[in-house]
Amino acid sequence: MKKIRNILLILISSSTLLLGCKAPQTSESDDPNISDSTSLNELETPTNVTLNDRTLTWDEVSGATSYVVLLNNDEHTTNVNSLLLPATIYGVITVQVKAKTNEISSSYSEEQTFEAYLTLGVPQNLRQVGSKIEWNEVTLATGYIVKINNSSEKYTVNNYYDITNDIVKVKVLATANDPYLRSSAYSDELLIKAQLGAPLNIVFNDGLLSWDEVSNALQYKIQIDDTLWGYSNSNSALIGYYKTGLLTIKIQALGDETYLDSEITSVEINVPKIKLATPTNLVVTGNVLTFDPVLYAESYNIYVDGLLKAGITTNSYTFSQEVIDNAHYVQVKANSDANYASNLSEKYFFHVILIDSEQELLEIVPYSSYRLNADIVLTSPWTPKFFAGTLDGAGYTISGININEQEKDIGFFSSLNGATISNLKLDGQITSENNDEFEPNIGGLAGAILDSTISNVEILVDITSSANNGIAKVGGITGVSKNSTFENVHYSGNIAADFAISGGFIGLLNQSDNAVMINRSSSNGTLTVTGGEQTPAGGFIGQMLDNYMNIYESKASVNVTGPNYVGGFVGYMGYGHISDSYSEGNIEATSTSLVHLGGFIGRVEGYNNIVDSCLALTAVSNKSGDNVFVGAFVGVTPGGTHATIYDNCAYDNTLSTMDRIGNSATGKGDGITGYTSEELLTELNYSLEVWDFSGTKPRLKWELE
Repeated sequence: MKKIRNILLILISSSTLLLGCKAPQTSESDDPNISDSTSLNELETPTNVTLNDRTLTWDEVSGATSYVVLLNNDEHTTNVNSLLLPATIYGVITVQVKAKTNEISSSYSEEQTFEAYLTLGVPQNLRQVGSKIEWNEVTLATGYIVKINNSSEKYTVNNYYDITNDIVKVKVLATANDPYLRSSAYSDELLIKAQLGAPLNIVFNDGLLSWDEVSNALQYKIQIDDTLWGYSNSNSALIGYYKTGLLTIKIQALGDETYLDSEITSVEINVPKIKLATPTNLVVTGNVLTFDPVLYAESYNIYVDGLLKAGITTNSYTFSQEVIDNAHYVQVKANSDANYASNLSEKYFFHVILIDSEQELLEIVPYSSYRLNADIVLTSPWTPKFFAGTLDGAGYTISGININEQEKDIGFFSSLNGATISNLKLDGQITSENNDEFEPNIGGLAGAILDSTISNVEILVDITSSANNGIAKVGGITGVSKNSTFENVHYSGNIAADFAISGGFIGLLNQSDNAVMINRSSSNGTLTVTGGEQTPAGGFIGQMLDNYMNIYESKASVNVTGPNYVGGFVGYMGYGHISDSYSEGNIEATSTSLVHLGGFIGRVEGYNNIVDSCLALTAVSNKSGDNVFVGAFVGVTPGGTHATIYDNCAYDNTLSTMDRIGNSATGKGDGITGYTSEELLTELNYSLEVWDFSGTKPRLKWELE
């Protein structure tokens, strides 16, 4: 029996072993409840599934290497017994969990329902942009609470407009309409900067760009045609004329850590072309020509004896020895694509000839360079010559000048054209009576001066003139001037002219093509003119028809007598600018009708005139008659509502008791004031760098040097 029982046990064990080795059955259903009973019991089903805030947890299953969470029917795998809900999951959710190894998995846990809440992200990158506040949009947010100082407002977009000076600090949180979406925390606090005001009234004048100053601006950013020009620490920038035409100018005021940059102000400005400055300081050392560079110039043309020799881009040029030996002079012109080319420079002569005697003076030729080496006394009548070279008097005097001619142009030189005269003194007399030439020109230095430069010259020449054919032009320095500059040039003498536009310095200052200047110059003596109304007489200028002439710091100390248009400084002023100048002497008109008589100007024509800080210390002879206008400062001046011509001008009402203007009923005398002789020393608001009031009457400071 014992043996039989052992056999039965062996058989039972074998059956059990055979059953254990049987292949597992494959389920045709994915339902976790339908599977092989043996494999389902290998891993326990996760239990105690809970939701804590946004983290799902469950009890750890022994032997499990991962878990599958069925979340709203979407599978999510995790290697630990917890899962942080994805940011897109919120609201009522269903959850099941099963445990897994590489080969087997448990059944899903029983389905559970939870309420999942989501806290919105904190708004990021809170920033100030001009007059608004912006921040990055927050996912799922439907609105934002903006806390301004201590009050809050709700907005549906991620920005806030209309920052005011009252706003100091701002912070923002995100909100949503869904009950399962919780508002975010507040963002970091933003301290508001006051925004600088935009630059206003941008203007361009003579190369200078300027605008209204912006309070608290650290500096200004400037763009020209969308290209950065640079930065300025003040409310102006010298942009010059490197670019011309219609330019788009943009300016922005920049702040520091306290102030926000301003809005950009954009304007269109038409920058006109200018004429380049004339090259100066030509010097030839050895064979090399050098000269001062010209602002805005891009290239230069070199002319030898009036003919184009070369084009260069630097301010130096090397000549061949042949040119040095055989040519007379060189000139330079500056060029630019953006601007107009300059005038030709003054001539630089390769060879300077010294003059020691009258004979050598007689031998001068037009296109050469000379320098006096001694005083020269002429012993025979002088015949005027045309001259276009340079003459440096070196401080010496040519005296004994005696000219008696009836030519078109009469003076020590008949005429000057492109000449340079400096450091010279002339002494003598000129007579030209019954001149039959048509409208002759007569002057102490030259009958006519064109495109020339005159400096440090003194003319002591008496002039007597009468014309038989048209109206002559007579002046102490020249009868007629055009495009010429005078610096420290003085005339002393007596002028008697019949039928001539006459001036103590220049007879007719003619229309110029470019701006020229008379500076620190004077006329002294007497001027007596006879003739008709076409013969204006002025102590400094007879007739001024020059819209580009500027006269500075000059005086006319001349007793003037003329027929019709008579002025202590200018007889007839058509165009021009006179500044810091004065007239003195006795001023008288001889005609009984059509008289325009003034202590400074006889007649001012039109509005292309500026007379500022000028003074009449003249005794004007009063008279009456048909069309007679006598003024202590000006005889006849324009009227109407146009801009003022006179600024800070005055006259001595002790010497001339009439009104400041002769046509007070129709003319404008704004800017002209009468003072007594004593008041003139204390009441004038003139520059003390130019004027001196320490004596018995006002004087220009250079007179005391």
